Amino acid sequence: MIRVMVVDDELRICSGISNYIERNIDGFTVECSLRDGDEAIEYLKSKDVEIIISDIRMMRVSGLELAKYVYENKPYIKMIMLSGFQEFDYARTAIEYGVKAYLLKPTDFGELRKTLNEAAGQLEREDRYLDGFIDHTKNMFSMLVQKKSSDALVLLGEVLDTSRALELPRMSKYLYDFFDIIFDKVYVNMKIDLKACGLDYEGILELEDRDAAERYCVDLLSGIFRLLKPEDDSENLILKKTKDYIDRNFSKDISLQDVADFVYLNPAYFSRFFRKTTGQTFSDYLLNRRMKHAAKLLLENVRVSEVSRACGYNNSGYFSRIFKEYYKCTPKEYGRINGSINDEF
Repeated sequence: MIRVMVVDDELRICSGISNYIERNIDGFTVECSLRDGDEAIEYLKSKDVEIIISDIRMMRVSGLELAKYVYENKPYIKMIMLSGFQEFDYARTAIEYGVKAYLLKPTDFGELRKTLNEAAGQLEREDRYLDGFIDHTKNMFSMLVQKKSSDALVLLGEVLDTSRALELPRMSKYLYDFFDIIFDKVYVNMKIDLKACGLDYEGILELEDRDAAERYCVDLLSGIFRLLKPEDDSENLILKKTKDYIDRNFSKDISLQDVADFVYLNPAYFSRFFRKTTGQTFSDYLLNRRMKHAAKLLLENVRVSEVSRACGYNNSGYFSRIFKEYYKCTPKEYGRINGSINDEF
């Protein structure tokens, strides 16, 4: 459901538009109806919508001032401006704040429906471009861990290709968010503070030219690779984090995807990375960890049902089958052979 904010100091118009959307246009919901631009800005400081329909002139804060705030702080929101006929030329100046649609008063509801659907289509197209965002950041971080600068540059080209489909404010924010995540993951997982080393991505938001933004990103990536030393022990740091995570969570239903997400690696690369650094597949390592813990608990006379849960198996019958395949004896037999066990389930 696409969330809409309606802002107009004329109650009749505000209510009329809100009611029409709620009753007649599927896929949209009016999140709030407000009477002035200052109320809208205050709302947007802590909440969000996808589309704003705003009058151009209001008592305290105008629609143009609201559009400026949105452009500078939440450029992904689509602005639709309402204006009287005599204000139409004035309203066109709002194009510099990203306003792409105007509706003349009195509102033609057919035109309103058409404009909202067009905005929804644009949101859908942009969302498709953003779908690969997390994959791109994970893949880039994987390249940094492996110190594959050439592959990383190719990947950055794909990121830039994706961003070109966005309007300039959203393009800048997309690239800013991309490097914000990369800087964070390099610090958390590789213990390298790129900002402290003199690199910064804040300048992306200040650039007003697409080509300049792209050059900035290429230079930034090159700067990151210059700071990655061949002797950096990033793989061992990530492996330690991985093992610590498994040790803390093997009693839960964790998967390779869960652990890969924790260290922010592409699952396919994480699988290869884990096997290369441990000599085992992830599933084999997790099984070994669980079975060793199970054996320890069985020798402490813990009931089989409790051992099963403590090792991440909700079904004790399934746990017993896995245990027998691993140790060539049932949990009860293991306890009798190696110590004592409480047979009660």
